[in-house]
Amino acid sequence: MKTFTPPPVTISAESVRLETWQPRLTTIGSLTAIQGVELKSEVKGIVRDVMLALFQSGEQVSAGQPLLQLDDQTEQANLKSYKARLKLAQLTYDRDRALIEKRAISQTQFDQSAATLDEASAAVAQTEAMLRKKNITAPFSGTIGIQRAEPGDYLSEGDKIATLQDLSRLYIDFSLPEQAVPDLFKGQAIRFQVPAHGDQWFTGAIDAINAKVNSDTRYIDVRGIVSNS
Repeated sequence: MKTFTPPPVTISAESVRLETWQPRLTTIGSLTAIQGVELKSEVKGIVRDVMLALFQSGEQVSAGQPLLQLDDQTEQANLKSYKARLKLAQLTYDRDRALIEKRAISQTQFDQSAATLDEASAAVAQTEAMLRKKNITAPFSGTIGIQRAEPGDYLSEGDKIATLQDLSRLYIDFSLPEQAVPDLFKGQAIRFQVPAHGDQWFTGAIDAINAKVNSDTRYIDVRGIVSNS
């Protein structure tokens, strides 16, 4: 019997390289604005002016910028009257204070002067507060959403006017299994993709880690923060 000779074996070789391997955890999250509010009317009234150059859907506004003005003619007239009463009440009080020191008037009369001054001052302050509420401004810088008010519209207390969101930075909220907790820390880098942007990667950092694991899912909530500038 002839001796069997095995066929030659093909061998391939590659140089050994040192590479860094980073463990990764994959999950699904959601993005939300850090600041977002539904702008509402605090008082009732008729819309007198809408700052059209600013108060449009998608427009950027700065904190404190006027957006909408409710009719305030009645309050302006009242304020003028209340300020006149306040001026008179102040003069009367100052006069009576000088007289009470000389015991030229009774304590009751002086107390009445003081009460009248307080009432006049309160009326002015209350009216000024109402005027401020009728001038609706942006509470913070951000982007206006769909606006729902036009000149001539009547707004009741609590009526929605528009949304306002600060999109300069975003929260990204997600959950991870409790086994990952020892490896998580504030400031840790995160990478994510958004379907609307295809294969593009975005970066952020962990901002907060919930102190409690969900007893049903055994997952822990994590919040990241992302710059959107």
